[in-house]
Amino acid sequence: MQYLDDKYPQHPLLPSDIHKRAINFQATHIVSSSIHPLQNISFLNYIGEKVGPDEKLPWVQGVLRKGFTGDV
Repeated sequence: MQYLDDKYPQHPLLPSDIHKRAINFQATHIVSSSIHPLQNISFLNYIGEKVGPDEKLPWVQGVLRKGFTGDV
């Protein structure tokens, strides 16, 4: 996003206000670091082995919920 914002300043994707811009970067960090790894199938299989197949989905949903609410 930042690359596109810098490359095409006439069509900004990010807010110009630095506080709002920082919030955007915080949100993208949560997704890329806390939530996105859970989409990796090998990681999901590993979790399934650790918590069991019936607990895998609730576990992942709980982690995603925490990430989206900022409770990480």
